[in-house]
Amino acid sequence: MGPEPRRKLRLALEFAVLFAGAPAALALFAPGAFLLPALWVFALICLVALGQDPSFNRARLWRACDWRPALKTILLRFAIAASGMAAIIIAFMPGNFLRLVRTRPLVWTLIMILYPLLSVLPQGVVYRAFLFHRYRGLASEKALLVLGAFAFSLAHLPFGNAWALGFTLIGGLMFGDTYLKSRSMLLSSVEHALYGCLIFTIGFGAYFFHGTAR
Repeated sequence: MGPEPRRKLRLALEFAVLFAGAPAALALFAPGAFLLPALWVFALICLVALGQDPSFNRARLWRACDWRPALKTILLRFAIAASGMAAIIIAFMPGNFLRLVRTRPLVWTLIMILYPLLSVLPQGVVYRAFLFHRYRGLASEKALLVLGAFAFSLAHLPFGNAWALGFTLIGGLMFGDTYLKSRSMLLSSVEHALYGCLIFTIGFGAYFFHGTAR
């Protein structure tokens, strides 16, 4: 086996361990309170690795590009998703609709403020900036987009429910697509935060709360 096939094999094994094996281990053995600290540590390691890689363009982390071409697509699919999710909640779980807003408005407010900072940004580092740079030679961009979406979905395996896995699989495709088109982690994180805040507002938050994890 030549050096290039060996490199790809090593990257594939690394990808499998980090983005499939680690979430499975967390789901089986780690308490729910461990999930956010684990994310922060992983994001810090990824950020250091990116910072030490001269081939990585650091402007991709915070690039405030011209967002207008992407905003139309982002807002349109957000409106469609919000309508669909609201319809599901009202039809099948009416008691959950806006439940957090109605019953615990202070908690909801804190989530709206802290979730983008403590959860979305670290995930953006790991599942957009790091993943698409580190494994760019492993597969085509389109294939890596799909792999990244599955990795993002598997990160929610510790929550132990199909809603979390399904929503994040779709979200992973959208956020990854936004990142690849804009080359801006900031823009993809803004989109991610929109959907996360929507989930906690509209009534699906219980399926993504760390207290529901093992």
